[in-house]
Amino acid sequence: MGCARANISSSASAAAGVVVSVVAGLFHPGPPANHHVVAFAAYARSTPWIAVHLGQFAGMLLIVGGLAALFLVRRSQRGKPTWLGRFGALAAVLSLAIYAVLQAVDGVALKHAVDAWAAAPDDEKAARFASAERCAGWSGPSAVITVSCSDCRSSYWACGSDRSADCRRQLAM
Repeated sequence: MGCARANISSSASAAAGVVVSVVAGLFHPGPPANHHVVAFAAYARSTPWIAVHLGQFAGMLLIVGGLAALFLVRRSQRGKPTWLGRFGALAAVLSLAIYAVLQAVDGVALKHAVDAWAAAPDDEKAARFASAERCAGWSGPSAVITVSCSDCRSSYWACGSDRSADCRRQLAM
């Protein structure tokens, strides 16, 4: 495959990942996440909850795969990648791993916890609710780390494949 085709394919993969993530997110229930009683009740009623989170992960996988392919294509065009490009590749892989943990906790573990809470007899509801809150507490920190890594990955990856001084000046701002 020619360089132009490889650039287009890798960019298309990343763009498709954004579309897949956005479409999957449209099916995500939207109650206020910090109002746990309301949010957990909505999550328990959500039939596509796990599928939504799998779709969001598939989108992220396409994005990172597209960026990885773009990195490899750009590396072959210009010789060895700079440390900035390598850092971007590492940040992408790390953010994908953290995002996988987020989707496993928020998309699977939390769903099972809120389903157990919703179906529990009254004398078990408090304990089940506390369990669901612990699951929700795990998804918050990993979401913050994922967003931070994603911002870092995008900036460094772009500059790693563009060795111009202008790109590095923009990154420093």
